[in-house]
Amino acid sequence: MKNRFLSLLITLIMVFSLSSPAFAQEPSQELLNRNDTRLVLNTSSVPEDSLTLQRNLENTEQAFSSLFQSFYSELSDTDRSTDDVYTVSGIPAGGFPDSYAGAYVNQDLNLVVLLSENSINSQNSLVESQRALSSAADSSLIYTTAKFSYNDLVSAMNDIHQYHLTGNVTDSNALFSIKYFAIDDYNNCVTVALDDTSASSIESFKDLVSDSPVIRFICDTSTDTTEDLSLRPGGAIDMGSVAFRIYKQQGTNFIQGFLTAAHCYDVGDTVYVGSTAVADASSSRQYGGNMDAVFCPIRSGHSVGTSIAYIGGTLRNAIDANLAQGHPVTMVGQTTQGETGTVQSISYSYTYSPNNTYFYDLGAANYSRDSGDSGGIVISTRTGSNYIAGVHRGAANSYSLFSKAINITTGLNLTFNDGSDY
Repeated sequence: MKNRFLSLLITLIMVFSLSSPAFAQEPSQELLNRNDTRLVLNTSSVPEDSLTLQRNLENTEQAFSSLFQSFYSELSDTDRSTDDVYTVSGIPAGGFPDSYAGAYVNQDLNLVVLLSENSINSQNSLVESQRALSSAADSSLIYTTAKFSYNDLVSAMNDIHQYHLTGNVTDSNALFSIKYFAIDDYNNCVTVALDDTSASSIESFKDLVSDSPVIRFICDTSTDTTEDLSLRPGGAIDMGSVAFRIYKQQGTNFIQGFLTAAHCYDVGDTVYVGSTAVADASSSRQYGGNMDAVFCPIRSGHSVGTSIAYIGGTLRNAIDANLAQGHPVTMVGQTTQGETGTVQSISYSYTYSPNNTYFYDLGAANYSRDSGDSGGIVISTRTGSNYIAGVHRGAANSYSLFSKAINITTGLNLTFNDGSDY
């Protein structure tokens, strides 16, 4: 078994008080990249000194999931049915409480919740905001403050999203090229990476796209954008890796199959293991938008299990839909065979330049990856259980990217039900 250790995020957290406000601080890249041996994923034996971290991680996941579930439950039917606006895990701008400014996982794997300064004008409003969010999460949360609300951040993401949807990215008047844009909960901003951050380029962006004060510009001239599309011998499937078992309902039948990356297979392509045809890529496929995924129904005589390749352990038929920035994840693909990192952004968007395909609301992490890993499973592990976080897509601008499992199953109308509950 090949074990990989977590890169625990080190950042100073101060509890909010009106007399001495504390702000989210940017952790150094050196500390972000350090390995910490106190927590090992995907093993049945847990080091004794990691038990507290494991408990914290479990509580953090439950609290963050409860927060987003409470936010989503408050949406109107109209807000839930909008297809042309930017959403974070299905929630558009305006769908978050005004007091909520984001959340992330600190070095002790506790959940830190940011409160918007604009919503805090008295001790009473502070207490009310904390009570509301603590009640939603049903957990003890650590609080700090930040300038902008999450609605502000998602609104800025939507401005850029609309710029892409309307085809304005080809505007000859633009003096800039957008490499990617992503929510950064740590720093309470939207990071926009341009190929040129001169004053004229930034001014052009503000004129044509958005002049929101939440945007922080960075320069990115990297060209390390790949889709991990090499054929590798000895892997799970010929053109990539298997993600997880899932079903498609057709009438009263439930068709078993698995997910992998859509850029590996077109509709109708045959999927091989060695020289054996095991599945076929279906029309339940989406390349672009909020996913890179295709459902592959298996052929007669084959099945998809839940035992995780290379690293061992069993994958649960359950999705971890709400991963906070800083949450540990493990990607398992045929080439790297199990790599661990942490979530760097819960909502990352960019255009894949080789074919000009626009992707949005992907997960971004810092795990290692290589050609052949495309379509592999991204796992969130807590208390010894392996949950499904997403499907590995590839690399872009120094990040490892994955399609969120919740976006895939919802968008392609897939289910974990094998028909026994029908």
